[in-house]
Amino acid sequence: MDSGQSFQLNASAFAFSVQQAPSGAIAILQNGVAPSGTNQPFSLNGSYSGNYSTATFNFAYVADTLTTSIDTPGTYNFTASYPGDAYYTGSQSMSPLTITVVDTTFNIASPIPNVTISAPGISGMATVTLVGTDNFFGPVNVTCALPAAMTEATCPMTTANLTGPMVTAPLTITTTAPHPIGEAKTANTGIGIGLYGAGMLAGVLLIAIPGARRRRVALVCGMILCSISIGSCGGGSGGGGGGGSHTDPGTPTGTYMVTVTATSSNITRTGTFSVTVQ
Repeated sequence: MDSGQSFQLNASAFAFSVQQAPSGAIAILQNGVAPSGTNQPFSLNGSYSGNYSTATFNFAYVADTLTTSIDTPGTYNFTASYPGDAYYTGSQSMSPLTITVVDTTFNIASPIPNVTISAPGISGMATVTLVGTDNFFGPVNVTCALPAAMTEATCPMTTANLTGPMVTAPLTITTTAPHPIGEAKTANTGIGIGLYGAGMLAGVLLIAIPGARRRRVALVCGMILCSISIGSCGGGSGGGGGGGSHTDPGTPTGTYMVTVTATSSNITRTGTFSVTVQ
């Protein structure tokens, strides 16, 4: 039996009788004490108590089932007993049922080798070794958590398939070198296009208005264009910001502690190693 695995034990008490069925419940004990889990009536022949007949005999019975799990590896003895009632005497199982629980799991081999990265912008490889216990097998997801101070560095998750005694899970740690970032923009870069658009709009308005009012509208539109033109001349000399670029330092040099987490089903294991960026 694997540790943490749910299982059931069924127990029944019966007597060769045509009388009414026994009442009450059967107690199931684990190493002499009540186990964790649930103990409830078990359906035998469609019910948890009753009478059953064949061509050669009749018996009355009561039955219960225990649903439980055991996390700690070891050997466990289970016994069952029926206390009896007004019509039937009590009874106990003649011999215990023995269950051996094994620790089917995996662990991270320790220590995890430390990693040295020769310069920011270079990648490093960490090798995490997973070791199975009692024939554990299956996929294991391995992640690493980088500290907040290790900026602009990544360590993607990897999945290792544990099919034998052990397997290695490589983790790639990528850092970032110093690099320039964006240049400053010159102010007022959109004014010329905006004024040209305004002139075009005025022209469209002028064409769309008929007959007698054309000259008056033309004068108004002309004044608008002149005002915009004057504003453009006056404001153009004040624009313009400083140019140049800035440098992003990338991943800082130093030594960092990284936490590794390996997960499969409901099993989680953790470990640590250091990464030095030179």
